[in-house]
Amino acid sequence: MITASHNPAAYNGYKVYGQDGAQLPPAAADEIVSYMSDIENELHIQIQDEQVLLKENLLSYIGESLDHVYVDYVKSLQQQAELPEKEMLQVVYTPLHGTGSKIVPQALREFGFRDITMVTEQASPDPNFSTVASPNPEDSEAFQMPFNMEKEQELNCCWQRTPTPTV
Repeated sequence: MITASHNPAAYNGYKVYGQDGAQLPPAAADEIVSYMSDIENELHIQIQDEQVLLKENLLSYIGESLDHVYVDYVKSLQQQAELPEKEMLQVVYTPLHGTGSKIVPQALREFGFRDITMVTEQASPDPNFSTVASPNPEDSEAFQMPFNMEKEQELNCCWQRTPTPTV
């Protein structure tokens, strides 16, 4: 899994999981690190043709079918499925330049929320996090654009700065 978080681009990397879905134990991770340490120049790594990799089942793309599985799983975690007032709530959402611009609004709609506004300036992935000084979601300053949007559009939003319970 290629991963990036709210950390600077220099900290981007990848995570490796075993067949059991858990991150690799130290011995297996060390073995991979030793292979990677032998690479003198990552730009000279021999690559194979995409079609060959697909044909040999060495490459596969995930898409909407996995999105549905994920959203269905998230829905199964609901604590209070019957909240009729959620259809009237106005939700302002920002992916903070991450990758949630598709799946989160989809999940919110599946949960029954109808009035969802996305911060368009922060909707596309951006490894430089160009609209925030610090993209850390634990820092309320990272949410200045949604705060401003709520004020400008006179939305009836209620900002909760504590961890949000599972819906």
